[in-house]
Amino acid sequence: MDKYKNIGKPIFKNIIRLFTSLYTAWFIMSGIFLAYFWFNSIADIKRNALTIAEVAARSLDVEAIYRLKGTQEDLGTENYESVKNSLAHLADSISGARFVYLLTEKENKIIIMADSEPPDSSAYPLPVRFTARLPHHFFNFFQRKPRTLPFRP
Repeated sequence: MDKYKNIGKPIFKNIIRLFTSLYTAWFIMSGIFLAYFWFNSIADIKRNALTIAEVAARSLDVEAIYRLKGTQEDLGTENYESVKNSLAHLADSISGARFVYLLTEKENKIIIMADSEPPDSSAYPLPVRFTARLPHHFFNFFQRKPRTLPFRP
């Protein structure tokens, strides 16, 4: 009887090794798969953001933007209406965009220069300064040197 007591034990060990190897391979392949799609998604998001920035740069009247003061005095001016219409067209052209705002920073305050909302909307903001305390990292965007985009006519 002693010669039959170890029957099946090597097979059981081999089955455990096989499932452990398969699980390890599955785990590693899942990680590679997730990393591949993660980095591709990040690259797609960056490309999409740069495309939107290029479209925005081409569609906005820079001279009209420079003439805006970010105060109530801008309302109704030709420059304000021009920028507002450009932002509305931009919002319509970007899938998934509900609002497009033109922001600037002056004296550590964020100012909405213009937006894409129609004047009869309940979410229509007048040119306004945010006086609420904003996180310091929010201002980092305005303090960084802007990247220049290649202009392609």
